[in-house]
Amino acid sequence: MKTKLGGMNIPIMVAVLALALGITWAAINLSLERWFNPTPEITAENFISSLAAHRYTGAHNNLTSDLRDEVSLESLQILIAGIEVKKNGIEQAKAEEVQQYGDTAFVSVRIEMKDGSELTVELPLLRENGLWKISALEEMWTLVFTSPRFRALSL
Repeated sequence: MKTKLGGMNIPIMVAVLALALGITWAAINLSLERWFNPTPEITAENFISSLAAHRYTGAHNNLTSDLRDEVSLESLQILIAGIEVKKNGIEQAKAEEVQQYGDTAFVSVRIEMKDGSELTVELPLLRENGLWKISALEEMWTLVFTSPRFRALSL
């Protein structure tokens, strides 16, 4: 029985191949979800960044299906327009604290405004079909309106 193929030891080649397949399998099964399913923090940051960049469809896609039924693209345009009038717009958003309970999460996001101020909002998220989605926008509307009556009208 030959154990050499082109100067290489066949049992060593088989062992190396088996090890490579094992590492590949582990990488896929252990962290594929992390690579392809953004965390609640990333979802919250992406929503605010999309809103700030006027990418309304991208922002809308970060909402739960129920919230997408309630909040139109035009509502998101009104929201960012109000923020731009009141605070000159959003400079950047950074998730600071996450509380996760199964398929529910709450993300505190520090938002740096273009007028130099900083505000923090808490966004609730739900895991929907394996992906984190924002389930309510009430705190985002507080960036525009201070009266609960006006916030209710805007939704």
